[in-house]
This record gives sequence, C-alpha cells and structure tokens, in this order.
Amino acid sequence: HLIKTWPVGLSEPEEPDGINKSVEFVHKQLDQIVQSGVPAESIVLGGFSQGGTVSLLAGLRYPKRLGGIVSISGWAANRVNVDSWVHPAAKETDVLFSCGVNDPVVDFGLTKRSGELLHQVLRRPRR
Repeated sequence: HLIKTWPVGLSEPEEPDGINKSVEFVHKQLDQIVQSGVPAESIVLGGFSQGGTVSLLAGLRYPKRLGGIVSISGWAANRVNVDSWVHPAAKETDVLFSCGVNDPVVDFGLTKRSGELLHQVLRRPRR
C-alpha cells in the first residue's frame, strides 16, 4: 500500500514508501517478457491511479523503448528534476497521460503539474 492519505496532492512525497520496490518488480516482469522473445517496442505498460503512477515511473526508467505507457489518474511520483530519472530510450516512448478534473482521490493540481513536467522532459507535441 503506497499511499495512505486521500486525496493525493502536490504535498505527496517525492518517493512514496515502497514505490521503488514496485518499479523493480515491474522491470523484472518486463525483462522476463523481453527475454521470452517479445520485443520491448511491442509492450504497453499501463495502470490506473497508483498503478498509473508506477507505470509512468517504471516505463520511463526502463532502459528500452516500450510500445507505450498509459497512466489514467496517475501522477509523476518524482517531480523534482524529472529529466534525471527518465531513461534516454524512454524519451521515444509514446505516453498517454489522462485525468479527470473532479477526481476525489488524485487532486487535479497534482496531475496537471505532473503532465506539465512530463511534457517538458519528453518534449513532444501534445496529441
């Protein structure tokens, strides 16, 4: 259980408890899938809320370009110096980042700021 208070807002810690273990787990799963013969570019990683947050962090830290990352009602868990943790290969990965303005669990201010930061680092036109 990574987050213990609701709604999650801009005061959310930069590295919520346990998130790095979750990212390591996802990376191990991705490595196993790739080792089984599935190209990384054919894998889409996604999640909702905390799952979207972990998908963003794991997908953007992964050392291979994935087919895509989908984060619905997630947020950037590490908002300080985002460029430092995004792997160069991930900058070519398509990312769908979406949220609702009236989400009772994840504050819109947090998702809006996360989107702005990701957009700056990924430097790709919004679709």
